[in-house]
Amino acid sequence: MSGDKTDEEKSMEVYNKVLSQLYSLGSTVAIRFEPLLKATIEHLQKVRAETQFAFVHIPSVLGLAEKSLVYRRMFFKIFGDDDVAGFRVASTDYLGQLTKREYFYLLFFTFATCQRVRSDGMLMLYLSGKSSVGKSSIVENALASSAHQLVTSGSSSSGCGRFQVKGKNILMLRDCTLKNLFGADMNTLKLACRGEVFSAKVHSSTEIVQPFFVMASSNERLNKFTFRGKGNFPEIYDTNADMPGAKRVRKEHIEAMQSRFLEVFVRKRANQTAEDLQESDNFTKVHLILGLFEVCLQIMQSHKPRDFPTKYFYHYVLSGLEKNAQLYTDTFCDDSKTKIFDDLCLLKKMYIPELKCVANNSSAVKK
Repeated sequence: MSGDKTDEEKSMEVYNKVLSQLYSLGSTVAIRFEPLLKATIEHLQKVRAETQFAFVHIPSVLGLAEKSLVYRRMFFKIFGDDDVAGFRVASTDYLGQLTKREYFYLLFFTFATCQRVRSDGMLMLYLSGKSSVGKSSIVENALASSAHQLVTSGSSSSGCGRFQVKGKNILMLRDCTLKNLFGADMNTLKLACRGEVFSAKVHSSTEIVQPFFVMASSNERLNKFTFRGKGNFPEIYDTNADMPGAKRVRKEHIEAMQSRFLEVFVRKRANQTAEDLQESDNFTKVHLILGLFEVCLQIMQSHKPRDFPTKYFYHYVLSGLEKNAQLYTDTFCDDSKTKIFDDLCLLKKMYIPELKCVANNSSAVKK
């Protein structure tokens, strides 16, 4: 039997030796410093691993503008194609005069650009579909920097403080199941989706949780979808919420969740180019904003305030456009700079006539 010790055995030997020395100083000292000892051992193991392995970093050859255009192409090949993605809401009354696709574009842009306001009457986002169809790279990764990921177990002891988003504006249930959605957190999620202020348990006390947007992604469908198949025969994808053999969920709970989400179902991979796929591994929120800025501006120009189901919605979008207009014009350095600011000024006059908007000039652009 070899006398050589593994790295794990060496670390455990050091840990036990130092811990015994701490106990020789007293149990209070040992209990106090044992967490620090564990953290130190873990840090040393990490340092040792970093010296043993090579780390690969492949920088993108594209600039911000080019990368944002790649994002735009890939996004619309998925969500702009009726044969790839479908949209469902419980009632079209939630949409106003917007189409489901327009609502999704503006909602997604809002998630990336705004903090939520209490009781805004907005639908939240439920993204379903097969694995490896682009959900993660195009949607989830792009919002990751602004999202707090909710860890769900479906039990009543899932942990404290999980609804504390800590300054982020999105609560994300990533790769969740419908069991999680209808589990112990169901009533709290209903409150969160409605944009209400509520109390959440944090260790031995409770804290007030301010409104945030909610996004869930899953391989399971919350709604039923129908696509046009070959020969104009419908291809039906049933909801997974009331599948036979699964634990039954009460109908009113299913309907309550369906009424709080706009569901986007991606049923297959879009026809993306190999060049674009190679650049799709590290999209960020900035690529999302720049990629959707123009289409959101066009949607706002094609509608009027009365077309929106709630005034908060167009305030969100206008605020997001205004906040990122300088970024957009600086990134795409072309002759549209003045036009972008003038278009925003006209939109504000139409949607919020009580606000005064100064026409674009050189000093306004600098600001």
